[in-house]
Amino acid sequence: MYLKLISTLLLTSLLLACNDRKEVTALQTETEYIHDEAMKLMGPMNALVRDLKKELAEIDSTSARFDTIQQTILFAKQAESDMMEWMKNYKAPTESVSKEEAISYLNQQKTAIEKNAQDLQEATNRAKSLIEIR
Repeated sequence: MYLKLISTLLLTSLLLACNDRKEVTALQTETEYIHDEAMKLMGPMNALVRDLKKELAEIDSTSARFDTIQQTILFAKQAESDMMEWMKNYKAPTESVSKEEAISYLNQQKTAIEKNAQDLQEATNRAKSLIEIR
């Protein structure tokens, strides 16, 4: 009788512990998905930046277009640098971290990578616009 009760309690505790981490796992998955999608923006953005660098070398450095291109390139480089920094510092929470700590950390990381994804998209859009109005 006691063995059955203890087994039931242990099984229930195990199931509750697994359910308790589902929110953490979902948030981690969402954060990493945002990162993966943002990474897909980097190749096209960098290709556009290469085109802008070529143009920059060919135009008058006193022109307004020169300044605009230069600012766009700097913005793109910062977005790329921010991505590299995020990847360097991101660590998926381990089981040893409490649920609350893990959720807090992942929410911070999600906010940071969302901002970075927006910056990468903005840099891409700016570069495309400049190339289109040549």
